[in-house]
Amino acid sequence: MFRAAKVNNLSTEHIKDTVKKSMENMNIEENKKVSASYLDFFKDIQTVIITLSTFVIWFVLGVTYYGIYQYMTFLGTNIYFTVVILGLIQVPLCLVQVAMTRLFKRRTALALAFLITGVTMAGLIFTPNGHWSTTFLGVAGFSASSATYAVTYLYQAELFPTPLRNMSLGIVSAAGKIGAMIAPFIANISPTWVPSLIFCLLSVLAVGVFFLLPETKGNNLKDTID
Repeated sequence: MFRAAKVNNLSTEHIKDTVKKSMENMNIEENKKVSASYLDFFKDIQTVIITLSTFVIWFVLGVTYYGIYQYMTFLGTNIYFTVVILGLIQVPLCLVQVAMTRLFKRRTALALAFLITGVTMAGLIFTPNGHWSTTFLGVAGFSASSATYAVTYLYQAELFPTPLRNMSLGIVSAAGKIGAMIAPFIANISPTWVPSLIFCLLSVLAVGVFFLLPETKGNNLKDTID
């Protein structure tokens, strides 16, 4: 901790006192083991709401990210050009993700990204296949969905206390994989406007779910299960 403080040009004067005080406040005893199980996700109504909400969000993220990627190849545009663009666009999106975490609150950033995905997918319902606007809207929707991944991981870690943090990531990762498995079947539905409608509705659903979650930016992470 001293070395980390020096690297970040921070004062090292009160580190020992701060650590000692924190340990006293948290009632940490030496060799004390904190037991946690998956049942703790259903311990109280607030935790249940957070668990189910994040499950839905990750499911939608898996469906939209992988679904839109594949769906774009069915819209009559140049498949090689589309795949290259969808791959290259993820490089500058790293900077977008950093900006999202620094400039906006967690819920605001993620809800806005999902809203952009929903709006662009709604626009695809009315654009003709093969038109340049189709490629533009598809790339914009995929970019918004892709940009949410890093921020969603960060937000997920902040929502749960330390004993449940790793387990929560396991649960929501499973939800994301389920969404990814379903995504190709949605992308292949005919007529082609139906997948756009499904992606749009799921994104709007995710935006609504964010209103059920607490804001975590700037708050101390919870270390214990209440």
